[in-house]
Amino acid sequence: MKREKAFEILNIMEDETTFSLSNFIPSYAVLKVFLQQHIAENALEAKLSFPFDEQLYREVTDLLVAGEIGRRFEQVAVPAYVDTPLKWEAWVCNKKYAVPYEEYLKLIETENDALLKLNAALDGAEDEVSALNLAYLDSAQQSADFFNKYSKS
Repeated sequence: MKREKAFEILNIMEDETTFSLSNFIPSYAVLKVFLQQHIAENALEAKLSFPFDEQLYREVTDLLVAGEIGRRFEQVAVPAYVDTPLKWEAWVCNKKYAVPYEEYLKLIETENDALLKLNAALDGAEDEVSALNLAYLDSAQQSADFFNKYSKS
């Protein structure tokens, strides 16, 4: 039963850019926050109707290390301060591409905040939605440009 639940989690992770940046296995804290956010954003209570605990985390990591989703992952020491998906993304980009952690984290947090504001206002006035959409696109471009500057070197 735990294995089936672990595969459900892997299916959710597979579609997430944050986890496709590397073959590093995220920490328990990062994966737990990611799943909580994913459930809230996508109303997946019915799909993921079981608790995510450390035993299930171990099952997920075992499957990742074994290459059960087509590529092998590796466990790496993740600092305790890396406890959210955004911090995970910034940390992975720092480890893999030498993207400065603090600067990139600030940019992707700004991008995420802009997206949250845009999503909250989607039912609002068209002018407000347009302005928020432009703000989001601008922040996303800044994040992408910053990442690309380092990833291509």
